Amino acid sequence: MIVFTSDNGPLFDRLAGTDSEFFNSHGGLRGRKGSMYEGGIRVPCIVSWQGKIQPGTVTGQMSGFEDWFPTLLEIAGKAPQDQHPCDGISLVPVLFGEEGERPVRTWLYRESPGYGAQQTAMIGDWKGIRINLAAEKRAGKTLEQVPIALHNLKDDPAEENDLAARYPEKVRELRELMEREHVRSALFPMPLLDD
Repeated sequence: MIVFTSDNGPLFDRLAGTDSEFFNSHGGLRGRKGSMYEGGIRVPCIVSWQGKIQPGTVTGQMSGFEDWFPTLLEIAGKAPQDQHPCDGISLVPVLFGEEGERPVRTWLYRESPGYGAQQTAMIGDWKGIRINLAAEKRAGKTLEQVPIALHNLKDDPAEENDLAARYPEKVRELRELMEREHVRSALFPMPLLDD
């Protein structure tokens, strides 16, 4: 099995000799490396396994790197051990075209104290994003005062239209996911989230 993927989106401003704008490395998506917008976190993933994976298969299945650990374990005939819990969900059903037979990932959560501190959650086609938490904290705001922008990635993959005012119930659902999945960290504290 050969897996080709990347860990983040392209660089800004021709850093390290790159020219993301010329090569359209972000594919028209908003954001670049370090951003929680799709241009910073959506990456290619190409998997080839002769005789196992149907050539030319394309999926829009949401996934994260944590899903590769249980995937590779399952392929090797192993399972995560109780003493090593795993947040990932095996991609085997997706790779072998068996999505209807087993659960697949329906949501994803990410946060970063870097790049101004930001947080995002996705459920299906819906994505909530909260950015600049460090600046908002310096401005004296509480977490509840920092807006969550809402995007429908199916209709608006470039995240140009904030739909939060039109769909407050989706914002509430994504906020609850953000609150549930955030884990306090003494090593990597998140402004406003860990106050």
